[in-house]
Amino acid sequence: MPILPERVRKSIAKLSESVKKLFRKPAPELRRATPTELRKMGASPKSKRYVRADLKRVTANTPSISERQYYQKKYQESGEAKTKEERASKLRSGEISYESRATEERAISNRRKAEQKRLEKRVHEVSFVKDGKGRDYRPGSEALRRYFELRERHLEGEWLGDDWFEMIDIAEAVKDHALPRLRQSGDRLSIAVLAA
Repeated sequence: MPILPERVRKSIAKLSESVKKLFRKPAPELRRATPTELRKMGASPKSKRYVRADLKRVTANTPSISERQYYQKKYQESGEAKTKEERASKLRSGEISYESRATEERAISNRRKAEQKRLEKRVHEVSFVKDGKGRDYRPGSEALRRYFELRERHLEGEWLGDDWFEMIDIAEAVKDHALPRLRQSGDRLSIAVLAA
């Protein structure tokens, strides 16, 4: 590792001390830097950095903190959580509430979309599924395409008949998060008893 000149080391030490001071300021006294200011600071104009709210002129030596540091600081000050992940977990479990109903609806929608994407990826990777008796079989491409349609219809309460077996086999193979609900009204045992 190269040894830095004394002048550079002092400059780095001074900047890191400025950042520490900035981190001690309350969150409302900080603001997000504009793209122009970010360019002057030598950062990407798309990055999200926070500077003092009362700052008029930004230079390359202006101390800033990252968006993650800002929100971590904000959450700690409000006593909600220590990290972004801890706060997200508390929001999902209901320990703390969202800032507004719209924020909550947006978060729920984003979670559903992310889960849908993960599920679609896993469905397209399926090569074999097990039937109710534990035998492997290869579902056709049409069955994989119909999976989401059948899944939605079943979750809305529609009776699927024989299509239920195909849907539940794929749901088990991809470990669908809604599996307990998908099994509810079409349990294999109850159907086997009715058929006998």
